Amino acid sequence: MEHLSIINYIFVLFFGIALSLSFAAINLKKNIRQCALVFFGLGAIQLLAYYVLGEELLFKSYPFLTHLPLFCC
Repeated sequence: MEHLSIINYIFVLFFGIALSLSFAAINLKKNIRQCALVFFGLGAIQLLAYYVLGEELLFKSYPFLTHLPLFCC
């Protein structure tokens, strides 16, 4: 059951990042390499935070992790 929770958090993070980037009119196709690195980097941070800090703190930090790529891409 824990694996499904982790997969859910990762997909929700990727969807939130893609949605916020599209609202900001940032072209994902033009910046594909940079955005892919941000996606995988934040996914790794989220996975690490899930195991180290716990699910509750990860849930609370979701808005921060979702909007952080607006500054990177």
